[in-house]
Amino acid sequence: FVRVPQFMELIARQLAVANRRTVQIEWEGKPLQGVVLDNPAVDIVLDNIAALMPKIRETVVRQYKWTCCHNSTSELFLTSDNPFAYRGDSDDFAFPLSLDLAIWGETSESESNIFNHSDGTPDFVRKINRRTIKNAERLVFTHQMSDDLRRFIKRHHSPFNVDPMAHGRTWVRK
Repeated sequence: FVRVPQFMELIARQLAVANRRTVQIEWEGKPLQGVVLDNPAVDIVLDNIAALMPKIRETVVRQYKWTCCHNSTSELFLTSDNPFAYRGDSDDFAFPLSLDLAIWGETSESESNIFNHSDGTPDFVRKINRRTIKNAERLVFTHQMSDDLRRFIKRHHSPFNVDPMAHGRTWVRK
């Protein structure tokens, strides 16, 4: 969890924005002011993650009940550019693996992890798909598009902030 690319990129973006610097340049004879966001070194990112460790460790060491959900409904699982969805307020996880298979994890009072299988209901499939869409950064993948699915995605996908690190350096005229 701590070393997954999305989490490390999130911390790196936060550090880059916090340590941004303004520069003055001249371009085509006109003065410009720009903001430079540098990628922080991996060790700095990991140090910042280590500062968050007590809370992360508390989540990781809990025991979970894992369910492998087999979907035979007419609604298939979606996936996205960031399909692993964790909800901190309820400590559960959702991860679609294919059109008809997903993993669901939730905290358990058991002293050991529990793993079982179940058949997915249409409500459960929609729940996982809502999470997948909400967790998407930019892209949602489906095997077939329909007007109903378009509306579902539009309803559950929050507008995202444009990531300045993904667009390189941008200069703004004064």
